[in-house]
Amino acid sequence: MDFYTLLGVPLTASDAEIKHSFREKAKIYHPDINTSPEAGDNFRLIYIAYETLKDPFKRKLYDRLLQEDYVPTRQSFGRAYYEKMQRRADMRARQYAEMEYADFEESAFARATFHFKQSFAFLMFFLILCGGMIGLIMGFHYVFHENFNGAMVTGYGYWLGGIACCYVSGKALLEIFNIWRS
Repeated sequence: MDFYTLLGVPLTASDAEIKHSFREKAKIYHPDINTSPEAGDNFRLIYIAYETLKDPFKRKLYDRLLQEDYVPTRQSFGRAYYEKMQRRADMRARQYAEMEYADFEESAFARATFHFKQSFAFLMFFLILCGGMIGLIMGFHYVFHENFNGAMVTGYGYWLGGIACCYVSGKALLEIFNIWRS
């Protein structure tokens, strides 16, 4: 089965064209909207095609597997990895087919913005963690290397700030992981 034909896009289609075509087809074939018995199967196939073609790595692998003269080597991921990707996409498609269309549209297209949110959250985690580490180092400096009054208070303040920043960055990292896992 050719995913490009299924979505109705050319081999040179851009990401925007693929996404637009998928949205149009999903509106037609989602089981919540279309009551025909084949709607669920058609929707699953369309979703698998979209899942494969929207990701540059998966799309490149799919294009290579479409070539008749392609022979997987030990270094290439080959057909086993491709089949694993397809099983995951099929599992997600089944979940989306059981949802109401409004819930599907909200969750499926919200995943596209996930990478930006994840990148921003990871950047915040890194910055807060760096601030925490600087606070801990400054705390050691003031407690152990300075001899003026108030150095202990300043050092403990830096330690507390450093520990708080490390705690917040750990919570941010946990949230990134939870978003990635869902």
